[in-house]
Amino acid sequence: MYATNQATAAPNRPYWSKKAIRVGNLTQTAIAVLLFAGTAGAGQPKQVVDQEPVRTTWPSLLLVDDSKLPSLMLEWTRTDGERVSLVAALPYGVDADRVSLGSNVEAYIGVGGTRLSKGAGHPKGSIIKVGFYKVVGPKPFFEGIESGTSVDVTLSGIGMNQPAYAVGDTVLMHLKYNPDDLISCGLPPGARECFNLASPVDGLNDRTQPGVDTRMGVLAEASGSGASSSVGRAEDGTLSVTTSVPYGLFRNILDPWESELPGTFLEPVHFHVEVEVLPEGVEPRDLEAERAKIEAIREQLRELD
Repeated sequence: MYATNQATAAPNRPYWSKKAIRVGNLTQTAIAVLLFAGTAGAGQPKQVVDQEPVRTTWPSLLLVDDSKLPSLMLEWTRTDGERVSLVAALPYGVDADRVSLGSNVEAYIGVGGTRLSKGAGHPKGSIIKVGFYKVVGPKPFFEGIESGTSVDVTLSGIGMNQPAYAVGDTVLMHLKYNPDDLISCGLPPGARECFNLASPVDGLNDRTQPGVDTRMGVLAEASGSGASSSVGRAEDGTLSVTTSVPYGLFRNILDPWESELPGTFLEPVHFHVEVEVLPEGVEPRDLEAERAKIEAIREQLRELD
């Protein structure tokens, strides 16, 4: 809804303002001036002054603004010191819409993600993600990557249909492995997915297993893992998310071969980075308060037994 401050007068009649009515010696003069102004303007088109619309309400559903094209960047360092930087601006889509970036990598930008599928999202939020696939499974994901270096992912230019912000603690990386590769490495079928999380306490609605398929808080710089994640908002209101993840954190948590050297452990065939976005003014979920309520309910049920 847009509100304007334009006043409208009846046609061929003077517009009377309270400010024009005075008591004193100038009353008759004021009335004469108003009558003249009203008569002179009769039948003439009104002059409309352009005004910037003032937005007073926003849509109840937070959605991406697909008129703004988001951009992705995937970077790593090769053994020869060269910095590989794969960049693309893509419309929102699904994994089937992925495009080739070169160097055995395909990518897409989409909405929804792990947090949504596990029922761990904010009821007023929206999940934005950038995903990457290997083109040829047996080949390295990050060609020629130098040992001990990181893989950097940036998703920027995220436009929403209302003022919004990205929640840093919701950043996560979801890794998927080829089932056939798991069998050849002696890993159980349940090892197909792994999660690297920024939050040390958010277990995605308790549907992950820390130490089994999940590294809690590993994307936070304070974790000491060498990884980091951050979110931002540009002057034009578009949002961004960035992660820097040591190559060793792409290894499956249950992989018995603990080497993190390139070419010595099972790589994922797909991974994506996601973040939750909330409308401006909406607070993130208070996970500790939610857990306290759940525990209180459990305690009441135990007392009834």
